[in-house]
Amino acid sequence: MAADSSIILAPLLDASTLAALAAPLAGLAVYGLWRRARGAWLRLGFAAAALAVLLQPVRLVHERQVQPDIAVMLVDESQSQAEAGRLAQTQRAADALMAATAADTTLEWRVVRVQSDAQGNDTATALFTALADALHDEPRGRLAGVVLITDGLAHDSERQAALGDLEAPVHAILTGDPAMRDRQLVIAQTPRFGVVGRPLAISVRVDDGDGAHGDVPLEWSYDDNAPQRRLVKVGEDVTVMVTPRHAGANTVRLRVPALAGETILFNNEALLSINGVRDRLRVLLITGEPYPGERAWRDTLKADPAVDLVHFTIL
Repeated sequence: MAADSSIILAPLLDASTLAALAAPLAGLAVYGLWRRARGAWLRLGFAAAALAVLLQPVRLVHERQVQPDIAVMLVDESQSQAEAGRLAQTQRAADALMAATAADTTLEWRVVRVQSDAQGNDTATALFTALADALHDEPRGRLAGVVLITDGLAHDSERQAALGDLEAPVHAILTGDPAMRDRQLVIAQTPRFGVVGRPLAISVRVDDGDGAHGDVPLEWSYDDNAPQRRLVKVGEDVTVMVTPRHAGANTVRLRVPALAGETILFNNEALLSINGVRDRLRVLLITGEPYPGERAWRDTLKADPAVDLVHFTIL
């Protein structure tokens, strides 16, 4: 702890009032000294003491205690990190950082472990959301830096804008093998519902990374039925036609084969749920001479919103 002191003035009156009081007192003191009046020095001392009281000098003692800097470490423990020994790499990197700075008393670590989305979306990594939450209560003036230990997969990149005023450096330690390739099946566009029996277009893309190209087989199936197959080009959006088979939820499973030596396989397939709805049933009702049964049929069919009724009466 360091301490120093200084003298400051805390006047009881404002500056103009003090000047108005000091001017005549100074004038009288100077006049008395000039005339060598008896007690002039004593009166000058009393005037100076009165002005000193009104100025109210205060001795201010400053005590400073040095606060350590804060470093935030985000440890990615999401589902994608569980593949290919990445969690072990992540833990070794975190332990090495803590050991390297253990002797530094001017640095405090805030370790935040980021897991998959708790809302049931097991593959989503809210990396930047966790970082924003970790920095919310920390004084920005003490922030020394941020270290991200992750495989680089984050699903909330839109939150980066909220960290635009972050002045501390941000470092990333990427886990995994740089030579490892990962194939990913991306659903670019899919409808949420469709009419039973009518084909729907689903836009998909196969990404192999590093500008890879070629043809790969894509297969899809309905509710665990026999799959259908076709070749698609890597890196290009292709349209796949699927047809809801029944009313309610229709599950469509799409899959592409794994690359040679690929260890992360969960993103090689996708499950879609398309809500099937039935089109209105068209009914042609032809009647002859009116009778009570004809009215009952007509009222029953018209009351059903799924029925499109056309009624002819032939007399």
